[in-house]
Amino acid sequence: MPNDDAARAAEALLAYRRGDGPADLRARDLCRRLSDAMEADAGEGPHTATSPAFLAVGLDLLARCNPEVRVLVDALARAVGPSTRPASRRTSQVVRVTGSGNTINVAGRDLRVTWPAQPRWSVEPAPAPAPRITVLFAAASPTNLARLRTEAEMREVREALELSPGRERFTLELRPGLRARDFARALLQLRPRVVHFSGHGTSGAGELCFEDDAGCSRPAGAEGLRGIFSGLGGVVECVVLNACYSHGNAAEIAQSVPYVIGMATGVSDEGAIAFAVGFYQGLGEGMPFAEAHAWGAALMRVAGVSDPAPVLLERGG
Repeated sequence: MPNDDAARAAEALLAYRRGDGPADLRARDLCRRLSDAMEADAGEGPHTATSPAFLAVGLDLLARCNPEVRVLVDALARAVGPSTRPASRRTSQVVRVTGSGNTINVAGRDLRVTWPAQPRWSVEPAPAPAPRITVLFAAASPTNLARLRTEAEMREVREALELSPGRERFTLELRPGLRARDFARALLQLRPRVVHFSGHGTSGAGELCFEDDAGCSRPAGAEGLRGIFSGLGGVVECVVLNACYSHGNAAEIAQSVPYVIGMATGVSDEGAIAFAVGFYQGLGEGMPFAEAHAWGAALMRVAGVSDPAPVLLERGG
């Protein structure tokens, strides 16, 4: 059922067509503009109607989908004011409205309605997710050397990352009991951004102690390690050598890797684990490598560890 505004506008429009109204100049101008707008919107539409009810229905429908018609109908209804028809002359008329799509059948006649086009939304593509950071945790505890708590260090590092807000950004790859060739293969296959070695380092040359086929110690020199990391084409961004006397190896590797952390002296299991927990807590919180190193060193102090803090080497620093 059309609203009162549409009914008043329909009466005024029919009077305008008959030439006997409206008296108000502005209302007549609105009638002219409304008639033009209706004709432009639907060539065979309600502007040809002679029935007030039919015309009111057409105006109401067009006003719902054509903002210009809606504005003109509202303005014309206000201009002519309440209906001037005597109550005794008012009649009611049942108008049957059916149809689908863009054609509506009103009282047996077709009224074509052009619905507004669907808005075209501009959808910005979602930003690509940041690449995941692969952390290779390599451990070796040869049977002929003092047993290290490398399993506990692995567990603590995994927990530090899993409990951090940035856990979705990290992939932790655990490789215990590594031989030197296993270590090289893992680097080639995983191409990690962070490499963590947990194990022994020799007190003289500071060589890292991998395992041989029998599980005994097989030291690896600094020059060989530097060659391995230089052959990865800059993929590795940070290396943590959580092993005693590993500073010499760190200095060699730092020629190919931006950030390398090594121990200048011996380090206890407790100190190595405390630093590792703090370092990966920092990474999980989004800290850069230098800040994560400082956080790990601070956690060693908080834990009451007396070992000297690991040394951070920055390439070009």
